[in-house]
Amino acid sequence: MEKAAGELKVFSSILLQEYVRIMTMAHFFKTAGHDQTARFHISHEHYTAMTDAAFKMPLIGLNLDYDAEKEILSVTPDQGLIEHYDTPIMKEVVDQYYDAYAHRYHSFIFLME
Repeated sequence: MEKAAGELKVFSSILLQEYVRIMTMAHFFKTAGHDQTARFHISHEHYTAMTDAAFKMPLIGLNLDYDAEKEILSVTPDQGLIEHYDTPIMKEVVDQYYDAYAHRYHSFIFLME
């Protein structure tokens, strides 16, 4: 996987959904499962645009809780999603994605670590 060339400046709900999915799993594995909930900063406008999109497949298996006042999205993977990613190959994909894309969508959303 190649490292992203800078920050993406065009909003894409599907790319943000995929970011939420994989970064949630990265957070899960980096904390060895001790903190199952990843927290993201995302404006109400971008959260609404992401969740109102017709295509939401990347969000399957994720429990989302959005605090509009604080602009914090808390995301917890369900057991099925954890099991899907709990293989050496999928963990490697998650690690590579984290390294390449952790700051790619910073204008729209970022993982609060």
